[in-house]
Amino acid sequence: MKTYFLRKFMNDNFFIGISFQLRKIISLFILDLSLIILAIFGAYFTRYLDLTFLNYDFFEVIIIYSLIFFLVIFFFKLYMYPISSHDQDIFLKIIVFSLLIFFSISYVIFDRSIVPRSLPIVLNAYLFIFLVFSRYLLKKFIIYVDDLYNLKSALIIGTNKDAKILKNILSDQSTYKVKFFFSVTENEIENRLTYIDKVPVINKLDKLLKIIDNNKISKIFFTEFLNEKDLQVIKKKSKQHSIKLDFAYYINNNLADYIFNLNIKSFFDEIFEKDMFKIDLSKQSKIFKDKSILITGGVGTIGNAIYEQIKNLEVKKIHIVDNSEIGIFNLNKKKNKNTKSHLGSINDESFLDQFFKNNKIDIVFHAAAFKHVSIVENNIISAINNNIFGTEKILNYISKYNIEKFILISSDKAVDPLNVMGKTKRVCELLVKQFGKNAKDKQKFFSVRFGNVAGSSGSVIPIFLENIKNNEDLVVNSSQANRFFMSSMEAAYLVTISTNIDAKNGDILFFDMGESINIKLLGEKMLNLFPNSKSKIIVKELDEIEKKSESLNYKNEQILPTSESKIFLAKSPEIKDNFDEVYSEFKENFDKYENGEEDQIIKDLDKCIM
Repeated sequence: MKTYFLRKFMNDNFFIGISFQLRKIISLFILDLSLIILAIFGAYFTRYLDLTFLNYDFFEVIIIYSLIFFLVIFFFKLYMYPISSHDQDIFLKIIVFSLLIFFSISYVIFDRSIVPRSLPIVLNAYLFIFLVFSRYLLKKFIIYVDDLYNLKSALIIGTNKDAKILKNILSDQSTYKVKFFFSVTENEIENRLTYIDKVPVINKLDKLLKIIDNNKISKIFFTEFLNEKDLQVIKKKSKQHSIKLDFAYYINNNLADYIFNLNIKSFFDEIFEKDMFKIDLSKQSKIFKDKSILITGGVGTIGNAIYEQIKNLEVKKIHIVDNSEIGIFNLNKKKNKNTKSHLGSINDESFLDQFFKNNKIDIVFHAAAFKHVSIVENNIISAINNNIFGTEKILNYISKYNIEKFILISSDKAVDPLNVMGKTKRVCELLVKQFGKNAKDKQKFFSVRFGNVAGSSGSVIPIFLENIKNNEDLVVNSSQANRFFMSSMEAAYLVTISTNIDAKNGDILFFDMGESINIKLLGEKMLNLFPNSKSKIIVKELDEIEKKSESLNYKNEQILPTSESKIFLAKSPEIKDNFDEVYSEFKENFDKYENGEEDQIIKDLDKCIM
């Protein structure tokens, strides 16, 4: 109980209704007041060598000197800065100022018999020693407590908004304690120490390297880009001290996804009550060695997660195709030399023809799709064009250029779909089955089906996080709604190793996602992690295009194990013979639809779902 109290007192942003900063000020005030009394007592005893000085005048000196000292302390804002910055230089300044002021005041209001000339000098000498020694012990004690509770020290390269968000994430999760920031642009006043949230900002690379040498840093996070020369210097220094590096660029754009990729175990465990499974990168190395890979939708959550996992393998080439200009722009800042990005649409046949003609591809991960249920529901024509017809165009080129493997990224919403997004995904699965029937030798077409990716843009977790941050209510559609979740890292890993599964053409694989999570309970758990938020949960009626619970397989699909324990095969009956006919009729009619005929489009789309 005592250790629990100590941890909460020293690290929580709020504890027993008192902020961390106020707790620190009160604690240091009591400590320094005790040191002042001890220093004054020591100075008088040194002067008189007996206790005759213990009278009313003695206590009056304590009061006057304490007022002077704390006024100087607050003038220098000492208590506003981290204890790590409390060194002999700042205390020397405080002591000199206090000494001069006390000399002046004592000369006016005290008789020389009460405050002898030597007393202020002896007093301040004692106090200087006590202050420096007390802070030394305090720093050692803080390190001891951090080690006791496995709070690792971290350093953030960057001072932008992402750096501040990251610092707050790490503080809230009590996993790392950020000890320093490093500014990638040198301060005009190079020797002046600046702070972010009371954490010191280092402005010079040589100072940063000394800090790495002299402090037990466990991890360095990068939120801003360094020039290549400085980056290599920091990497070399980190390697010497076995410091892990984490490149946390753009986390403000996708905050929730980064929380999970941070591998903050406490966050994942508390929210989902399950462990993230271990990833065996050696399997990926064998699968993708000397292969040319295409990832469509490569700057989206899943596409980018796949890229991040394979970019450092011995691949021949990675091609990223996406229609997001800003996404491609951001990718180009951090892509590897083995990567080429292409701005284009999967619906643009001239673009696709030129791409496949000029690039020999071995494996295609097809992640490009409109996935947000409500947006797709209000943009049916665009969704069908992109999700269904775009997939068909890609499949045509896969067949034409005899590409070895094609993997469709599907969704649990494709099972007994109620909404347009799920229906488009189901038709895509059927298209993969149909093309698989006509595959050439050694070609492999299959789909992978999984649930929600925790933290993907526009999904429930980042929405809830944004609501909590802004003290807005968390809206839940039905208290009984449940969904499957896994991290983007896990999903990407299973997608990539699924290419090595011995499945037949057109087969559908799905992932073991554990138990589904109640969305209302998810919201409550997230609110518990941010106790200072004023957000509350509002339960509404379930939308008619949403289900209470999703499923990863149809009832008529036979579930079979595979060589990978987390991947299963959903063996379904052969695709109906009339699928080609029904689908061709749907395509033919699609061009004839006019505005306002969305209901008819959906009815015709339903006919394709078999």
